[in-house]
Amino acid sequence: MIEPGLNDTQLFVEMERENRGREDLSAWEQGVMYLRALEQGLFPSAKQMAAAIDGDPSNIGKAMALARLPGEVVSAFGSPLNLQFRWASFLRDAHQRDPERLLQSAREVSARQPRPKPAEVFAALTGARKAARAALTPSEWKDEQGERVATLSFDRKGRATVAFDHPMDESQRRRLTKLIEGFVARKGP
Repeated sequence: MIEPGLNDTQLFVEMERENRGREDLSAWEQGVMYLRALEQGLFPSAKQMAAAIDGDPSNIGKAMALARLPGEVVSAFGSPLNLQFRWASFLRDAHQRDPERLLQSAREVSARQPRPKPAEVFAALTGARKAARAALTPSEWKDEQGERVATLSFDRKGRATVAFDHPMDESQRRRLTKLIEGFVARKGP
């Protein structure tokens, strides 16, 4: 039900709230809707739009990044509905870094038969498999004699493990604890 007397901005806010309840509204569709609202001047900025619709500015930015992708990249996924919020920054970065390479990769992926799954398309366009493998490679530190003293590794979910190969004394444990407390405080919610 549309209330009489609402201006275009108020109508957009109401429409967006109703659409947010739909389970089948894709990130790309949301991005198109947000871009259109900005282009029509309903809001002076994405930040003000986020405040008006009580939306997450990060998700709005990701949705708009997906909507701004070249058509060839979007069609490589088979349907824009297959694009996911979590892929937005990687695809945007790949486009900014080397747009011609991204477009060429999109053309190659689109020509494959059978059509690859969306996650495979994403990996092919962004090099995500290589990056994921690199991120899983542990770092290690060695002493002056070349003996390993510590390693830092990550599991597939990004959880970190730091392992020390030698026992620590009380002073080292206190310093490490203080260092971790400082790191967690800066990275907290």
